[in-house]
Amino acid sequence: MDSVTYTYFVAGQNPFMRAAIDAIGSELDPVLANTDWQESSEPMKSNKALHLDTRPTMDAGMGSGLVIGLCLFVGGWAGNKLLDEIYQEKLREPLLRLLREAFKKAELPSNKRLEYQHVVTFNDIGVTILIRLLLNHEDEISESLGQMTHVHKLASEWIEKNGKGAPIHCYVVADGKCNVEPQFYNSLEEVKREERDRVIRKIMGDHET
Repeated sequence: MDSVTYTYFVAGQNPFMRAAIDAIGSELDPVLANTDWQESSEPMKSNKALHLDTRPTMDAGMGSGLVIGLCLFVGGWAGNKLLDEIYQEKLREPLLRLLREAFKKAELPSNKRLEYQHVVTFNDIGVTILIRLLLNHEDEISESLGQMTHVHKLASEWIEKNGKGAPIHCYVVADGKCNVEPQFYNSLEEVKREERDRVIRKIMGDHET
């Protein structure tokens, strides 16, 4: 397998971000430190599609009270096999513990969810696969993580059949469901703006009824 570089990001509302940072430090950092992966934020900074404003926010336009992201950078495309190898062998159990700990520490209100973003960039083909797990309750974590290998298969098959398509291919896992076709974006900021606009439209619609 090609070498893997990784970094984290945390975004959302200020009161909850410390909980995510603490959970990463206790549940994920020790595991990844014992791999042959290299931690570096440089690949994310040098890729315009992955630029993301993670400053704390208190605005009502955040559907997720807390977002935890793990970005992985791989040199060469190897399809579904590599995606599954990275996830199953290294990340499944640590991510389960991480998300449970973040839920426990953050104490999110009932109208705010926790979102996990799994971001894998293949440098040679210039494609990023973004998997968003939208978690309303702690008991959704295991089932949502259980869909990761299915999403890997969907993403790999689409790319191998159709090519690049767009810089970011997004799959959203929510309420036990996932889109079969990728949602295309040019940047992570575009994903964030679309989600913010969706939440604002919903709030305005609720006020009008």
